[in-house]
Amino acid sequence: MDQDPLNLSQRKVAGPYMLERFESGKFYLQKKGTEHDGGGCNDGTVEAIGWTNGFIFARRNATFRGDQDGWMVIDVSKQSMTGPLSEAEFRQKHPGVLTLSPEDTWKKL
Repeated sequence: MDQDPLNLSQRKVAGPYMLERFESGKFYLQKKGTEHDGGGCNDGTVEAIGWTNGFIFARRNATFRGDQDGWMVIDVSKQSMTGPLSEAEFRQKHPGVLTLSPEDTWKKL
């Protein structure tokens, strides 16, 4: 049985990508039409997020502790993802990108 038939726990970010808030208070990035086993489409919780010019930038805390934490960059039109990038790499490659906490982003969406 679907626990959220009206999708009240999801808000659209860009394209098929949505920010999803779980009852635990954690946020995940989901891609409409796909199923992900915990961790969403970026395989981790969203710690910060921003978007501009067809890209979504999400700093993740990796679900699987063997994976790196860091910034994941999603090309919305290609529906492809690169990363993780360290904070320094992210700021160097994408200067000026405004990012917010997932809680603040949730309020804006």
